[in-house]
Amino acid sequence: MRYEYEPILKVYGPSRHMTIIFNLFVFLQIYNFVNSRKIEDELNIFEDIQRSNWFLMIVALIIFLQFTIVTLGHRAMSCSIGGLDATQWLICLAVGAIGLIVSFLVKILTPKEYKNVRPTGKHKSHVVPAEAK
Repeated sequence: MRYEYEPILKVYGPSRHMTIIFNLFVFLQIYNFVNSRKIEDELNIFEDIQRSNWFLMIVALIIFLQFTIVTLGHRAMSCSIGGLDATQWLICLAVGAIGLIVSFLVKILTPKEYKNVRPTGKHKSHVVPAEAK
C-alpha cells in the first residue's frame, strides 16, 4: 500500500524540522563569519566590530533575509508554512553559537608550541614552528 503525501504537503507544507536545519545551517555560517574576523588566535572576536560598518551591514542583511525567507518563504523556498516559532528561533541561535564557544576553547587550550606552525611544503602532516627558520 502506497501512501500519498500530497494532501499533507498541501495543508502543512514542507516539514518544520527541515526548516530548522536550514535555519541552523545559515546561523552556523553567520557565527563562522563573525568568528573569522580574527585569525591570529585573538580571543576577543568582537573587538572593534563597530568600526567595520560593511561587516555589520552584511551580517544584518543576511539575518534579515534569513528571517524573511523562513517566515514568508513557504512554498517558494520550501520552508514550513508559518515559519518557526520563537523557541525554535532561539534553539537555532543557541546551537549556532556553540561554534563561537568551541573556537574560544580551541584558542585557549592550544599549547604554545603548536601556535604559529606552518606547513613545510613537503607534506601537510609535517609542520615546523615558525621560529625554526
